[in-house]
Order: sequence, then C-alpha cells, then structure tokens
Amino acid sequence: MWQKAYEAQCIAHDQKTPERQTHPRAKLTLFALAFGSFCIGTSEFASMGMIQSFARDLGIPIAQATTAIAAYAVGVVLEPPPSRSGQPGSTEGLSYSS
Repeated sequence: MWQKAYEAQCIAHDQKTPERQTHPRAKLTLFALAFGSFCIGTSEFASMGMIQSFARDLGIPIAQATTAIAAYAVGVVLEPPPSRSGQPGSTEGLSYSS
C-alpha cells in the first residue's frame, strides 16, 4: 500500500519538475559570487581588527572610527548590486540564452 502511494508521488513529481538546464559557466559564476561575498565580509572584519591603527593615523577617537566602519557595513548590506539594465528589479540582460 505504501509502495503504491510512493510510486504515484514520484511520478507526479517527475511530471511537474522540468529538466534543469545548466549554464556552461554556472560554476564560475557561483564561485565569483562566493568569492566576492567573502572579500566584502573579510574587509569589514579585518578593518575592525585594525581599528586602533585607523583611529591613531586619522587622529580620531576609536568610537568615531568604529562608527565609520559600521556605517560602511550597513551600506554594503542595504545597497543591492546594480542590474545590467540600470532598472531596479530588472532582469534584462541577465538571461543565459545565447
């Protein structure tokens, strides 16, 4: 009884799921996104480790230097990457078709 229900569910799932077509450069694209995210995140953590040097070299209190780095981090989080067409939410020019 359970086997019949399972087989029917598998058949229904296979009929609804289209075949996935992968782009030839999908792995490279994923690597570029992951590496970029790693670099942005690392820049924020590394700058916090050198906060005393920043504050001393700029002649500002540590609290003010910390606020500047926090403002940069918030800007990175809130600002989405620009699309290729320049319109927010647009996917024009981002398709994988040749």
